[in-house]
Amino acid sequence: MKTFKRLGKPNNVSKASGAAERSASFVMCEHGYTTMVDHCKEVKPLEGCGLLFGKGEVITTVIPMVNENHSPVSFSIRSEALEAVMKERMVRGEQWLGVFHSHPTAPAIPSETDRLMMDDESLCYIIVSLALRQPDVRGYVTEGSQLVPARITLQPKESLS
Repeated sequence: MKTFKRLGKPNNVSKASGAAERSASFVMCEHGYTTMVDHCKEVKPLEGCGLLFGKGEVITTVIPMVNENHSPVSFSIRSEALEAVMKERMVRGEQWLGVFHSHPTAPAIPSETDRLMMDDESLCYIIVSLALRQPDVRGYVTEGSQLVPARITLQPKESLS
């Protein structure tokens, strides 16, 4: 079973457009953002989780997944489910760009376990905190041995084509 865990830093989701820097900036379609946040709200009090696909630094597809841990403090994604989704998305010409999960009652700041799990420099890691009334969504990437904030810019899907 492939396992992914938490992560976080300052709220860095904006609706502004701008140049994307590969390691620190991603663009996400607004529909994908809504899908991600809604999934996390639906499974609360458990951690929600899912996969992010697209091309380059543009996240166009958000796939909610089942948290096999059924836990409010950790998550895992069944390896068979992960492989099936990966295969389907690759057939569609998409790249695996990242992982998201929620913190139902904690801030969008990575735990030590999250930090250990977030070691793939090619992926964006997003934490959706549901601790307050408004979701706090924060992105991160790994650079060397450091976890650094990644800016997530929202755009309508039609403008990403």
